[in-house]
Amino acid sequence: MARRKNRLSPEERKRARRVLVVMCGAIVLVLLLFVIPWAPWDRQRHHGEGEHEHLVAPHGGTVASLGGSDPHDHAEAVLGPGGSLTFNILRRDARAHRAIDRQVLTAWVRAAGNDKPAKVLLVPMPQPDDPAGTTSRFKGRLAESLWGRDLLSVTVPRLAVENNRYRVEFAEVKSPGDLASHQAQQRGLFVTPGGKYGRADIEANGNTTAAAKFEDHEADHDLSPRKAGWLCPVASARSEPGFAWVVAGQSYRFCCSPCVDEFVRRAKEQPNGIKPPDAYWKR
Repeated sequence: MARRKNRLSPEERKRARRVLVVMCGAIVLVLLLFVIPWAPWDRQRHHGEGEHEHLVAPHGGTVASLGGSDPHDHAEAVLGPGGSLTFNILRRDARAHRAIDRQVLTAWVRAAGNDKPAKVLLVPMPQPDDPAGTTSRFKGRLAESLWGRDLLSVTVPRLAVENNRYRVEFAEVKSPGDLASHQAQQRGLFVTPGGKYGRADIEANGNTTAAAKFEDHEADHDLSPRKAGWLCPVASARSEPGFAWVVAGQSYRFCCSPCVDEFVRRAKEQPNGIKPPDAYWKR
């Protein structure tokens, strides 16, 4: 006797195909949910330091991320003439600046092959479009022994952005030149007249640079002085008697030598923005 074959009706075959499609879709979805978080194109951990090699540093420095979540803001470390170290806060696209609350930052800088880091204080130096009480830029000065040293590592262990605290690490920050070029550019800033910074000012300041004159001075940055007194015209911190510099024939007091650099640069490049010393007296 011949066996009877069980055949599916057309409607049953349609239902079977729909079930198969749904099952295949579910399998693909599960695979995607498992694979995507580990895909190499989605990772944003960069050699353990959070650096972004695919982002262009707007000021020619090194860019690092703030935090590991997405999306996130960025920071940039830039080595400049005269051993300057600039720390910029950038938005998510690493192009526009982001202003945050003023604060004094501590950076630890280490040269290649040196296990002992050097401490650098970074003071707020607001840019013209930063709202009052905020800054998107910080500056400090390296010890002269680090000027011109290439591939420095820079760590800022505590950066406050709103309610968050970040540790920012830069594995390699390149110097723009050797020691001689740093010294030459620093001296060129201070012994060459321009704008409101004249020859008489240069002579009154001893024909020297701020880095050399204040090499042994300790800075105490008080960003919220309660008593009346002189303020630094750059950082708006309480100024120190030892950090005085003559510009346009008048004596100004600053909180540290990097602020002297910035003020002299403004006097030469933007002379109309220089106010008299009395404008920096806190009543």
